[in-house]
Amino acid sequence: MLWISWHRSRRTRTLARALNTRLCEIQIEGGIVGRHGLSAMWTLSILRKWRPRIILLQYSFLLMIILALYKKLAPYSVVLVSDCHTKALRRELSGAAGWCFRILKRKSLSTASLLIISNKGLLPEAQFFNRRCFVLPDHIPELSTGTRELRGREYCVFVMSYARDEPFEVLFHAAEIVSAKTTVYITGQTPNVYRMRFHRHSGVYFTDFLSDGDYDQLLAGASCIVALTCDQDCLQSAGYEALAVCVPFVTSDTAALRQYFGNAAIFVEHEPSAVAVGIEHALTLRGEYKNRLAQLKRTRDDESEASLQTLRKAIFEQHEGNGQQ
Repeated sequence: MLWISWHRSRRTRTLARALNTRLCEIQIEGGIVGRHGLSAMWTLSILRKWRPRIILLQYSFLLMIILALYKKLAPYSVVLVSDCHTKALRRELSGAAGWCFRILKRKSLSTASLLIISNKGLLPEAQFFNRRCFVLPDHIPELSTGTRELRGREYCVFVMSYARDEPFEVLFHAAEIVSAKTTVYITGQTPNVYRMRFHRHSGVYFTDFLSDGDYDQLLAGASCIVALTCDQDCLQSAGYEALAVCVPFVTSDTAALRQYFGNAAIFVEHEPSAVAVGIEHALTLRGEYKNRLAQLKRTRDDESEASLQTLRKAIFEQHEGNGQQ
């Protein structure tokens, strides 16, 4: 049994470890043709070496097509399980290429024995491609928190990846407001246009790329973690990370996030002043929110283990059923 991924992500690593699955991951940077070509050749070498009967993957369009063909052409039965990230599940192309993209996407995903999605809100979209779906929120990660030493005075971390669903202007304006009283760290590879905005601003710092250990310690030492999304069905990695270290979490007011976090998070509208008020509330009631998060973490850990047991059973039932055909 293998988990194959063309991206290095915390969700994939955490789930692969929880399912006791060998993880084969690669993330090649550069132009789209070279990146996909090299990734495809790497995948073929992995398949030739291991000849897996059970494959889990973090969904990527071309990777899914390769594995669908492998399942069809292999002289033995193959169980194929695709973990579909929200953005990848919804990705479309325009123009003439879009028609071909949609057909191949639906055809390849329909060959999967099971699609994994992160929340129930994605079910209608996932079932358009494949009726066999399994809802599995992220497993709460284990972070290397070290000594949790604060970096001087109290600080907040704005977790940003500069994806299309993030309200950049709201976040940066909120950072300007908050940094008058509290140090702000902004993660991710920040475009220069935003760096120049804070060139002479002493309260805002850009982390750029951080190692996993440094990133984990930055979060663990924070007084508050902030992450916003315009996607109504997105459960952000930052939320699971905040839960892992029990640091107050300020996030978007969506049904999916409210359903998962309940009263353990601070939900705000996408207005700079509203975000700033939410952060102030989190800092004022930091101890209370840490306790709520600790309680929620115990509950979600129990639910995750039960869901993983159910998923394991479903995968191996598919494998045994295929073997009897």
